[in-house]
Parts: sequence; C-alpha cells; structure tokens
Amino acid sequence: MFIVLTLLIALVVGRFSASGEENLRRSSSQLSTQHSTLSTLAHSLVGLLGIGWTSLWWVVAWTRYPWLAVVQEHTFTPLWLGYIVTVNAATFARTADV
Repeated sequence: MFIVLTLLIALVVGRFSASGEENLRRSSSQLSTQHSTLSTLAHSLVGLLGIGWTSLWWVVAWTRYPWLAVVQEHTFTPLWLGYIVTVNAATFARTADV
C-alpha cells in the first residue's frame, strides 16, 4: 500500500511540476521586471524588525531576572517567528535582483 501511495503522489507531483516549469519561467521573467523599490524597502524594514524582535526575545530568554521567569518558559515560538521573518527578508533581498 505504501508503494502504491508513493507512486500516486509522485505521479501527481510530477505532473504539476512538469507543467508548472514553463509557467514558472514565464512568470519569473515578469516578476523580475515588477520588483519595485518600495517592495525592497518594505522587506528591508521587515528584516530589521525581525532582527530586533529576535534580539529582544533572545535577551528575555537568556537573562535571569526574577520578573522575567514567567515569560522565559515561552520564548521558543517568538524566537522562531523572528528567525523566520529575518530569513524570509534576507532571502528576498538576495533574490530580488535575479
């Protein structure tokens, strides 16, 4: 049963990826001409906010003040969200000119 389901998934994904390659090439050339400086600036700002957010929660997670003890147990999710936002902005900045 596992092999049958694997083949079925591979068939469906292969069909979409083969037909999507041409659309992706066509749309990527259109997208590269549509990037505006406002979009780049917005992603730069989002990246800086992500770095600030991650830095704030990193300090909260690793300082040992008694008044932060309740919050320190719950810093995993905010740290990961900051990381995701920062990496997303960095990826956009790296691929914006391509």
